[in-house]
Amino acid sequence: MPDTLSLLVKTRWEELLEALAAHQALLALGDDDAAQTTYERFRARLLRWFYLEAVWLLPPYAERIRPRPGGQASYFQTETRTATANLAVFDRKLELLPPEEPARSRFLVAYFADLSAFRDYLEHHFLRLLHHLSPALEAELQEEELRFLHHHIEEALWDVPLPALPWSAHPPKARPVPPAFQTPELSWWWETPLDGSQLRERIQLEAQESFFRFQVGLLYQDAQRAQEELLALLEALRRLFAANHAEWDDFYDSLPGFRNGRSLLEGHERRIEELLLALAHATASLSACPDGRSWWLAWTELWDRSQLTHYVMRFYLERSWAALIEQVPRKAALSWQTTFRRLHPAARWLNT
Repeated sequence: MPDTLSLLVKTRWEELLEALAAHQALLALGDDDAAQTTYERFRARLLRWFYLEAVWLLPPYAERIRPRPGGQASYFQTETRTATANLAVFDRKLELLPPEEPARSRFLVAYFADLSAFRDYLEHHFLRLLHHLSPALEAELQEEELRFLHHHIEEALWDVPLPALPWSAHPPKARPVPPAFQTPELSWWWETPLDGSQLRERIQLEAQESFFRFQVGLLYQDAQRAQEELLALLEALRRLFAANHAEWDDFYDSLPGFRNGRSLLEGHERRIEELLLALAHATASLSACPDGRSWWLAWTELWDRSQLTHYVMRFYLERSWAALIEQVPRKAALSWQTTFRRLHPAARWLNT
């Protein structure tokens, strides 16, 4: 048959993905009413799809198919319940959206992180449909049965149309970043830390704030500013890595519970550099998008990729590097801080 069940699943997933991207783009543009409308249509369309899965697709699948590992009907049911519960959380979060800066941008950055995780979860669900359910039904059911399913699913989804998406013919222009996000003065930078733990907290805080300034650049469609922040953060972290090896070359394997510590840290450092460079390249490629639709879809994908980078960087600073710096003697920590300041002055780290 010309329109397979797999094609139907893939097409419906792409429509939902685009609607969720439009919701995110409208929030970034400040059109909260249109963003709310788009979200409500997306939510209704997704819930209708879950209903159709439960009524039309899962019953014949459970009755006639002996599923391969990973394709049990209970997996699909669990995923739809979890996704539906997440929608209830998003409903509440949108009610709490602050109207003013800087609270609004900080809220949106956290909300977009949740959307990225939710999008990944939905993609996992639809890939399971494509890898297990739809090929199995296509192989087992008669052509008339498949046509019946296809027709009734399309007819039911037609009752919940997605809104016309507000993609423009041209990529969006950068908006002025509010003064609230200018780099602050940090009086504590030259203060002597009490111990390695306090030093770790300070550098961890600045790394996260630097990454947040990159995200603010994206939020205001200023890709150049975002890339500059990202490259400044990468340079700062490279200096951090250099200070690690210059000061603690003989310490790594002698610390309790830190055998092969040098290879562990270097592996994480290489991964962070790779992710930040890839993210900077993807940010620069936004300028090559020919129209507003492709720009916003690439922008949404960039947000999703940034969440992985943020997670890896935080894991390094909070776990791997923390396990090292919190065990060294205070004298060694102070010596390390002197090296770090010499290799990387605060002005470079803070991009002032």
